[in-house]
Amino acid sequence: VTMRVALFRYFLFFFMFALPMFGFVFFAVCIWGAHIAQFQTLPKATLALLLFVRGDLNLRELADVNAIYTTVFMAMFYLIIVCFYTNAFTAIMCQCYFEVKITDGYAKGEGRWTRQDWIKWATPARRKAEDDEEDNVEE
Repeated sequence: VTMRVALFRYFLFFFMFALPMFGFVFFAVCIWGAHIAQFQTLPKATLALLLFVRGDLNLRELADVNAIYTTVFMAMFYLIIVCFYTNAFTAIMCQCYFEVKITDGYAKGEGRWTRQDWIKWATPARRKAEDDEEDNVEE
């Protein structure tokens, strides 16, 4: 159910993501297209920028062509695409999961924590010790 709810939001997210991404791709082709093979065409530039989201782009080569444009472009690209859109992608899934849990409800007894559950959550070392004891008992 969560994926069905999230699918429509991801569809809308794609269009919100595509417009700024196309602007960055077009701008990248204009700046570096004549100098760097990765940016000679729109598909190659799209792939290069998607790889930059993962951190796989040689910035020194870009800066050698034009240091000022590279600095401004990469700062804006990182803030808008990497910081905003990747976090928005995650937030959509979390929001959909939360909405489904609220509307469909929890299984009986699943939604409430006992005092022991809160203590176990607040003390990770104790939780690990209890888990280790359970593993030893099972063996």
